[in-house]
Amino acid sequence: TDGNDFNMSLDVLALGDSLQAMAYWGNTGTVTYSGKFDAVAHFLPRQALTTVVNIRPTEFIISDTVWQVHPSEILVDSGKVYVAGLGFSHENRHLHIHGTVSDQPTDTLHLDLSAINIGYIFDMARIGVNFRGEATGPAFACGILREPFMRTDLKIHRFGINDGQLGELDIRGEWHNESKGIYLDAYIEEDGLARTTVKGFVYPLKPRSGLDLQIDAHNTNLRFIHHYIRHITGDFGGRASGRLNLYGKFNRLTMRGRMDADAWMKVDMLNTTYHIKDTVDIVPEGINFSGNRIFDNRGGQGTATGQLRYQHFRNASYNLHFNANNMLVMNTKESPDFPFYGTVYGTGNVDLTGNVADGANFDIVMTTNRHTNFTYIKDAVAIATSDQFITFVDKTPRRKSAESTALLPHQRRQRQKKAKARAAETDIRLNLQVEATPDATLQIIMDPTTGDRLTARGSGNIRADYYNKTDQFNMYGTYTISQGSYKLNVQDIIRRDFTIKNGSTIAFNGDPFAATLDIKTSYTVNSASLNDLMANAGNYVDQTNVKVQCNMNMSGQFTSPELTFGLELPNERDEVQALVRNYIPTDEQMNMQILYLLSIGKFYTPENVSTTQNSDMMSSVLSSTLSGQLSNALSNIINSNNWNIGTNLSTGEEGWTDVEFETVLSGALLNNRLLINGNFGYRDNPAANTNFVGDFEAEWLVTRSGDIRLKAYNETNDRYYTKTNLTTQGIGVIFRKEFDKWSELMFWSRWKLLSSRRKQSAKEETNE
Repeated sequence: TDGNDFNMSLDVLALGDSLQAMAYWGNTGTVTYSGKFDAVAHFLPRQALTTVVNIRPTEFIISDTVWQVHPSEILVDSGKVYVAGLGFSHENRHLHIHGTVSDQPTDTLHLDLSAINIGYIFDMARIGVNFRGEATGPAFACGILREPFMRTDLKIHRFGINDGQLGELDIRGEWHNESKGIYLDAYIEEDGLARTTVKGFVYPLKPRSGLDLQIDAHNTNLRFIHHYIRHITGDFGGRASGRLNLYGKFNRLTMRGRMDADAWMKVDMLNTTYHIKDTVDIVPEGINFSGNRIFDNRGGQGTATGQLRYQHFRNASYNLHFNANNMLVMNTKESPDFPFYGTVYGTGNVDLTGNVADGANFDIVMTTNRHTNFTYIKDAVAIATSDQFITFVDKTPRRKSAESTALLPHQRRQRQKKAKARAAETDIRLNLQVEATPDATLQIIMDPTTGDRLTARGSGNIRADYYNKTDQFNMYGTYTISQGSYKLNVQDIIRRDFTIKNGSTIAFNGDPFAATLDIKTSYTVNSASLNDLMANAGNYVDQTNVKVQCNMNMSGQFTSPELTFGLELPNERDEVQALVRNYIPTDEQMNMQILYLLSIGKFYTPENVSTTQNSDMMSSVLSSTLSGQLSNALSNIINSNNWNIGTNLSTGEEGWTDVEFETVLSGALLNNRLLINGNFGYRDNPAANTNFVGDFEAEWLVTRSGDIRLKAYNETNDRYYTKTNLTTQGIGVIFRKEFDKWSELMFWSRWKLLSSRRKQSAKEETNE
C-alpha cells in the first residue's frame, strides 16, 4: 500500500485454509480481515485461468467498527469477474455488490448502499477536508475495464464538512471518459433554513486527482470554517449567500468567490463575540475584509479591514484591523487563569496579527466608555494575604510555621498544573494603550481573603502588556483619581470604607503592585466624645460630642505603602482643633487614636489623663461591631461597582439612650455623569429640634472628562449644640485644566487659531 491505494496479489491453490490479512490505509487506522475462503483454480487448454472464490461468513474492522461479511461467490473466467451476493453490513448499514466486471458495455456492476459513512473514504484520501454523512441509494458501472460508464443517485443524510452540518444532500453523478472525472449535480437542503447547489467535477484518478466545483449558496451554514481558525477563536458560526468555486488537487484545495455573510466569532481570551453582516471577498490566498461592519452582542458597532490568509486551508495567518465605537472589548469573570477581569467598553482601534506557529498579537488603543469596570487581582491567595496594610503579629512561631508550610503543596500543585496547561496553549500577547475616563471604574483587590480593595474613577493614559505563557502583566502611566473608596478590613474586626479625595494618584511603572501611591483618604466618625481624650472637655468646648474625620494618607509602593494618619474636626473652631492636637503630640499616639476611632468610634484615653466622664465602652464596642457587619452585608447585597454604601452606628456618653445611626452613600447615575455623596440618618439628640441627618453633595460632569462640572451641596454646620439645623447650601461651577504654558489656559490657543483662520480667509477673499 502507498497510503492511498490498496493493492494485493495472491497465489493460492488451497481448500479451507485460514487467511488473516492486515492493511494500513493512510492515517485512518487499521483494516483487518480474518476468516476462511475456498479457492479452486482450473487450467484450461488455452491457458486461460478460471478461479472461483467462495467467501464464508466472517468480519473485518474499520477503525472501531466491526463489519460482517456475507457469504458470496466471486468467479474469474475469460477476462470477466462475476460477483454474486457480495455484501458488508453493520447493524442497519450495508453495502451490497453484484454483477459483472469486464470491458463490455453491456456488463454491469451494481452497488446498493444504505447509511454508509462517507467519512471512511475521504479520510483515506487525505484531502484536507473532512466530509461526513451517511450515503443511501444505488450506483452502477458498466464497461469498467475499457470505457467505463458510471452513474449514482445517492441521498446523504446529515451531510457535513469539518464538523459543520449542512443538511440533507441529494447527489447525482456520472463518469465522463473524456475528462476522466465524475460530474456531480448535488442539492443540499437544511430544514427549510438553507439550500445549496453544487455542480462540477471530481477527478479520482492520478495525476489529476482533485475537485472543480461551482457552489451556489443561499443562507448556508458556515460552521465548517471554524476548523481552519480554531486556534484564534473558541467558536465560529453564521450563514452566508453567494457563489464559490472550490478547486484544486485533493491535498491543495483552494477557493474563490464573493459572499454576503452574517457570521460571528468568539474571542476566548476576551470572552466577547463579534458579528459581521457584510460582503466579503474570498480569494485563493484567503478572505479579504474591506471596511466590513461588525457588531457586539450589546449593540456596539465598528468596522473590520484586513486579511485572513491560508495555504490550501492550512497554515492560517491573519492581519486584521478593527475600528470600534463604544464596543464591548472585554467581558471576563474572575478566573485563576488570568490576573485581571472585567467588563470594558471602548472606542478606538484594535490590530490582530499572528499565525498558527507564533500565536496571536492584540494591539489595542482605546478610550474607555461608560459601564466599564476593570479589576486586577493577585493569582495566589496565599501571597495576597501577606499584603495587608494593617496586620496583627502572631507571637506563636509554631502556628505561624505550620500555616505557611501547609500552603506550599497547594501552591506547588497550582503552579505545576498551570504550567502544563499553558504549554499547550496558543501564545497570546496583549498590548493596551488606554485613555481612562471617569466613565470607567478601576478596582485593585489587595487581599482576596478579606476583601480589601481600592475602587476608583479617574483619568489618565495607561499602557499595559500581558503574555499568557508567563502570566506577566505590566502597567505604565499615571492614573488621577476623581472619586473612589478604599475598603479596609482588619482581621474581620475593623470594616471601614475610606473615601479617596479628588486628585489622588497611582503611578504605574511595570508591576501593578509596585505602583507608586499618593492617595489621601478619610473616614468620618460622626460622634465622638472629647471627654474620652481630655479631662473636663466641657470647659473648653460648647459640646463635647464632635464629628471626627480620620485621615489616612498612602504613599510609596503599593505592596508596602507608607501610612500616615491624622484627624480633623470639620465642624469645630480652629481653637478646638489646636487643643485636640496638643493632646495627641506624637505619631504613636495619633496611630492609637485612629485605631480606637476606627474600631469602636471613641477616643483612646491616655494613661496620664484622668477623666471623669468616660463614655460607655461596652456599648461603643457593640455598636461599632454591629455597624461593620451591617455595612458588609449591605455591600454584598448591592454588589455594584457604581455604588458604595456603609453604615455608622454610634452611642453617646449615655450609651444606647444617646444613639446616632447614619448611612453613607456614594455612587453615580445617568451614565456616570451625576456623582452623588451623602450622609443620611437618625440621631437621638434632645439638644436639636429634629432627629433627621442629611448632608449631600452632587456633581454633574458637563464634559465627559470632568474638566467642567456643576456642583450643588447641603452641609450641616453644627448639628450638636444648636437647637435648629444650621446648614449651608450652595451651587457653583468647577473648571479644571492642565497646562504647561499660560497661553494654553482659558482657551487662548483655540482663540488664536480661530483668529488666524479668519485672517487667512479674509486674505484669500481679497486675492480673489
